[in-house]
Amino acid sequence: MCIGTVRSGKREIRDVALMEEEGDGYVVTTLLGERERVRGKIRKIDLENHLILVE
Repeated sequence: MCIGTVRSGKREIRDVALMEEEGDGYVVTTLLGERERVRGKIRKIDLENHLILVE
């Protein structure tokens, strides 16, 4: 299983299991089923460090 962290500005969402595009951003779902909306575009995906950078 691949779990990541989404970072957008100073905001950081950990234990991300699913990320879906929606409108002008993304809906991020964590392992516990919590859903958060993040605005912006993906600027970097670092699989080695499990990081997705949204700006």
